[in-house]
Order: sequence, then C-alpha cells, then structure tokens
Amino acid sequence: MQEVMKETVGQVRKPRSYLLTARETVDYLNISLSTLNRMEKQGLLIPFRTPGGHRRYDKAMLDEYLETTRRGPRRQSNDGDSTVASQAAPEFAAHERRRTVAR
Repeated sequence: MQEVMKETVGQVRKPRSYLLTARETVDYLNISLSTLNRMEKQGLLIPFRTPGGHRRYDKAMLDEYLETTRRGPRRQSNDGDSTVASQAAPEFAAHERRRTVAR
C-alpha cells in the first residue's frame, strides 16, 4: 500500500478539460445555436467530434475565445455618445447590437 502511495504522490495530475455539448455551449456563451454553427463554419471555434458525430467544445477553448473577443473600455465618440471599443468579430458585434436594440 505504501509503495502505491509513493508512486501517486510524485505524479502531477494534468488539469482535466471539460467538454460541453452544443446546447451547454450556447448557454455558456449566451448565443443561439445558429450563431454557434456560424462561428464553427468561420473557424472561430473548433469542436471535438464524438464517434457518433456529436460536437463537444472544450471549456478552456471557449474561455480563450471569450478573452480574445472581450470588449475594450468605453470611449467617447466624436458625436458625444459613449461607445464600446470592440475587438470582437464583426458578426458578433452586429449580433450584440441587435440584441441591445431588441430589449
């Protein structure tokens, strides 16, 4: 028993990656399923495929995507309106504008 413990104590475990289904991913990103499909076709997100063909998205990849598309600080535009400096993909920014107007 002590020999087994010695072997496992010296090993460092790799952090486990969490895979989400397409439905869990759209809930996590707060987007629609069609937007997720469009993002995948554009190569913004690359899912893993199960043997049955189902998509699985690595949560670390989604977090990385969110960080790279994160909005910058608010800045003052020339007409005096406050705007958000966005580094997001244009289709995502357009989606956000439509969501904001719809509310």
